Amino acid sequence: MLQRIYGTAWALERTQSLPASNRGGRKAGPSADWRQLIFPFPGGGPWHGVLASRWLDTVPIAGKLIREMLLENDYQEVFTPQMLDRSLWERSGHWEKFRDHMFTTHVDDRTTPLSL
Repeated sequence: MLQRIYGTAWALERTQSLPASNRGGRKAGPSADWRQLIFPFPGGGPWHGVLASRWLDTVPIAGKLIREMLLENDYQEVFTPQMLDRSLWERSGHWEKFRDHMFTTHVDDRTTPLSL
C-alpha cells in the first residue's frame, strides 16, 4: 500500500508563522536549489538522468530503505540493465576506450549499449 505524506520544514521558527504568500508559495520550486536533483541528458529516455553530486549521498540510504521494505514484504529485488544511446558513451569518452567490453544491441538500425 502506498500513502502520500505531506509536511513542511522551516530553518527558523519565526518563518513558520508567516503566511504562505510571504514564503513564496508556488515561486519556491523553480528558484529552489533542490530542483536540480536530476539532470536529463541527450541519448537517454525521459526517465534517465544524472544525479547532481550533492545528492549522491542519499542514493545508498534510499536503496537500503527500499531493500529493507522489499524484504519485509517478501519481495525480491530485481536489477535490470539500462539501454542508453551510443551518443552518450561517445560524448563521455567511454565508447572509444571500452566499446570492446560493452554488450550492445541493435534497435532501429542504431547501436545501443547496455549499462548495468
